[in-house]
Amino acid sequence: RYMRRCGPRGADRRGGRGCVPGQPAGLREVVRGAPLRQGRPKGAGEPQAPVGCRGYPHARLCRWATKVAAAREGCTSEHGRRAGASTLHAEMRSAWSNADFAFHVLGKTLKRGDNVISILPMAHMYGMAFEFVFEFLKGMHIYYLNRVPSPAVIAQALADVKPRIMIAVPLVIEKIIRKKVFPKLQTNKMRLLMAMPVISKKVRAAILAQVSKAFGGNLYEVIIGGAALNGEVEAFLRKIGFPYTVGYGATECGPIICYRDWQTFAQGSCGQAAYHQEVRIDSSDPANVPGEILTKGPNVLLGYYKNPEATQAAIDAEGWFHTGDLGTMDADGNVYINGRSKNMLLGSNGQNIYPEEIEDKLNSLPLVGESIVVQRGDKLVGLVHPDYDEAKLLGLNNEDLKGVMEQNRQQLNQVVPAYSKVAEFEILEEEFEKTPKKSIKRYLYK
Repeated sequence: RYMRRCGPRGADRRGGRGCVPGQPAGLREVVRGAPLRQGRPKGAGEPQAPVGCRGYPHARLCRWATKVAAAREGCTSEHGRRAGASTLHAEMRSAWSNADFAFHVLGKTLKRGDNVISILPMAHMYGMAFEFVFEFLKGMHIYYLNRVPSPAVIAQALADVKPRIMIAVPLVIEKIIRKKVFPKLQTNKMRLLMAMPVISKKVRAAILAQVSKAFGGNLYEVIIGGAALNGEVEAFLRKIGFPYTVGYGATECGPIICYRDWQTFAQGSCGQAAYHQEVRIDSSDPANVPGEILTKGPNVLLGYYKNPEATQAAIDAEGWFHTGDLGTMDADGNVYINGRSKNMLLGSNGQNIYPEEIEDKLNSLPLVGESIVVQRGDKLVGLVHPDYDEAKLLGLNNEDLKGVMEQNRQQLNQVVPAYSKVAEFEILEEEFEKTPKKSIKRYLYK
């Protein structure tokens, strides 16, 4: 059960309604966890996944995983059906390995008593592992939003809590930047200042200070995962020197596969193989020809629950887990994702078309809220949900929106290869249906 600390340590253990004066409205704080002693059993070399709990780093987590593994939500298949990660030992091993990874990369930076805001659903491994388990073990304060995490609610929570670290999906970061930052940079004065080499450096420093303040002013880094970060937003964050990084993972890995600290993170990548994990690209030329991303290590599940066929399809004889994602890897080990293999489209002349790459450019165009690209016969069609709030502020009606979207289509087709040109846009009035981590359920749209 979650406990609410509303008084001195040890007070209000059963979650009473009394609160510490000055506690931010609309937030609840979980009781502080007790930090665990790090280290390895005497005589141990490289850490291995624990068979039992005693003597291993984060043994308390190991015991916790033993109790809750059977009740954890199963993995979700590509069609939304539960697949179910198999065996108690696999859950225990992955939980330990992910926690040990987090202590290895952030344990010295984050301190006991630091704040974090939980935005992601804990029914998903991303939120459970890195917005609850690690922080609880570290002894950090975890705040939960009591309302739907709209940009306004998140902005107020960041100002009140001043988190030391933030874990988020791209949609949250993109909305904050597009709604709170970009409008202030679109004036003629700002464009002129940004174009002047001598002054632009000072302007970027001032913008960085304002953006950092918008995130609470106390962040070490923002870790983004769960989907691809929009290229325009990422280029802006990199240009001003904002401390962000993009990670990569899967439920079957509990979830981490790739990560890199923001100070050494390569723009456009999703980091390098995480601590404990190996990553390779199934391609004859991994640096230039996209192939399936494979990973091996203690994070990986042992199999799907009572589904040997799915297990055999996902994990090969050498223990490599086949993620279903396509990507490349440079000489330094940075991984770049092109898209999901099941989403890849085949052009009329046999070209491989990655819809995510087209959508990244499309989502940067005026009044585009979100989009996906589908194939109908030999044509590519863009399904677009406009930013109706922005359109309303501009006084645009539906006919005006259709005109804007047609201009967007023509502009998009100027920057994509000939075989990736979009034939038409279809405007959707309702938002796309999404998973708990805010990824669009692509299989519902054809």
